[in-house]
Amino acid sequence: MNAAVTKTNNRIKKSGVRQLLLVLLLLLIVGYGGQGSGQSTEPNLNDNMADLSSWDFEEDGLVQLHGQWHLYPGQLLTPETIYPAQEVKVPGQVYAFSIPGEMDPSTVGEFGMESQGAATLHLRVITDGQPRVYGLTFRYFASANDIWVNGEHLGGAGRVGLTKEGFTPHYLPQEVFFYDDTGQMDIVLHIANFHHRRIRFSEVNFGLASDIQQHVQGGVAWESILMGSLLIMAIYYAVLHYIQRRDPASLYLAAIALMSLFRVGITSQRVLIRLIPLISGEWTMKLGYIAAFINLPLLALYIREIVRVPALDTPARLSKGLVVVLSLFIIATPLRIYDGVFQYAQILILVFSVYLIYVVVRYGFMKKVRGTWAMGVGTGILLAAAANDMLREYTIINTPEMVSPATVVFIMIQALFLAWRYNDAYLNTVALARENQQMVERIKGMNLDLENKVEKRTEELKEANNKLRAISNTDGLTGASNRRYFDQQLQVEWKRALRQGNPLSVIMCDVDHFKDFNDHYGHPAGDQCLVNVVKVIRDQLNREGDLLARYGGEEFVVLLPNTPREGACRVAEGIRREMEALAIPHAYAATAPVVTLSLGVAGGQVSESMYPEKLVEKADKALYQAKNSGRNQVNCGS
Repeated sequence: MNAAVTKTNNRIKKSGVRQLLLVLLLLLIVGYGGQGSGQSTEPNLNDNMADLSSWDFEEDGLVQLHGQWHLYPGQLLTPETIYPAQEVKVPGQVYAFSIPGEMDPSTVGEFGMESQGAATLHLRVITDGQPRVYGLTFRYFASANDIWVNGEHLGGAGRVGLTKEGFTPHYLPQEVFFYDDTGQMDIVLHIANFHHRRIRFSEVNFGLASDIQQHVQGGVAWESILMGSLLIMAIYYAVLHYIQRRDPASLYLAAIALMSLFRVGITSQRVLIRLIPLISGEWTMKLGYIAAFINLPLLALYIREIVRVPALDTPARLSKGLVVVLSLFIIATPLRIYDGVFQYAQILILVFSVYLIYVVVRYGFMKKVRGTWAMGVGTGILLAAAANDMLREYTIINTPEMVSPATVVFIMIQALFLAWRYNDAYLNTVALARENQQMVERIKGMNLDLENKVEKRTEELKEANNKLRAISNTDGLTGASNRRYFDQQLQVEWKRALRQGNPLSVIMCDVDHFKDFNDHYGHPAGDQCLVNVVKVIRDQLNREGDLLARYGGEEFVVLLPNTPREGACRVAEGIRREMEALAIPHAYAATAPVVTLSLGVAGGQVSESMYPEKLVEKADKALYQAKNSGRNQVNCGS
């Protein structure tokens, strides 16, 4: 059996590795192609001027307007104010600001403004003057922006204002299109940020409208493919976990896929915002940062389920708490706070990642734990992609975002490993089933005879057990429950009332002058009298949970769950009245010519400071007061 399993697994592994490498290569090609198509080398932008007069847009494609723009801090200038004539005359300071770039609290004063504020940006573009329809795309430009070209307002994201009250963030990439045959275009941008900890200016692409559309559509299509793949994987693993129940690894993979989906949807082309334009800027950022914060703890939990080594127990417990705490932290705090924390938390994320790799290598690879090869390859790809994106984030390198496709590859590798694991389990199950079949056939005959004997004996034991239970819990004379059973149920109902916050009441009953009744009418008549008392009390108890027990001699007790003291008093009064109405003659009683009952009631809300026996003591005290007050009455205590 083991040889067959090994042979099958080796065959599956060879085929699976080839398919996996092919898919990985395809994803890398499509990823770089989808995000980088149509982009050429950047021209040299100096002193607010981009000279593209020698640029062949039909052949060279898009150009990135990266370099020095003019920055007018604290001002939202109209285009006419910036270029009324050949010489630019604008009141206030003007700075040369390089795009792509960012302003954060560490750059305060460097460009005449803080990272919380508004400004105007200006760039003049010179072309060969051929009439064309041009386009501009801004992948990410501050928290809100407005775009003018040659004095015409073409679009924007959010609402730009000089104050926080007049500002609304919206993190949506912008594409604008315009016609020009003059060979000179002035691009004016109003930008504002009172939301993020920093103002970020990402890539600006300029070129023919058709190339801009192709560039944007390619990016949107690529990210839509990634989101669709992640959504399918999230649903698949969630359903798999629902079917299997006992394997949390599938649930963690589903969560990683879902978080990565949100991350893809609000970065780069921001497909999620394009699909749901009404999503607020605050929640746009929260979704992205939650995914960035908790994906590593989710990964640690998944690794713990696959590579079961004690060294991962503590990180797994820590990761469960981090998933909850970090999610609540991001939801409850503004963007400036959790973005600032994330800036430094990346170091901890890096340290935690290195530790996970160390554990997988030391306790997995070196000890040949099954599954560590899949974990190592997948995690290596994921961490390499994360390093790429971190360097890209700090503009050290200019490459496409790769964490998203790497996450898809990681999950696919895990799918392949889980398929092998399920295949092993299936083959082992088939082999065991074959081995067990012969044993089953031999046992069937033995079981049939044994089942008949067991069934007969079970019925006998069941009948005997029922009789024994009834005898042990029932008063032999009256058929009511006995005191021992009452004590048991009192504890049960007390705990239930304490747990559910319900009231609990007890009624103590005593037959008035019962000794005189026995002495003059005889013990058989006394026994019958007690039977009649039980019948009267039972007729007044209408609920299944109510319990009547003989407490001792002529004394009875009633347990009323979920009943306040007032309700118990009404039940007690009904019992007293019906007993008197039964009119069993008692010529030797000082209270009445018939058999009567004295009753004491105690009840109400239970608490931790009380104990069940105290309730019975209070009811007994109330009974004592009823007897001292003349009998044939109900005392409801206090």
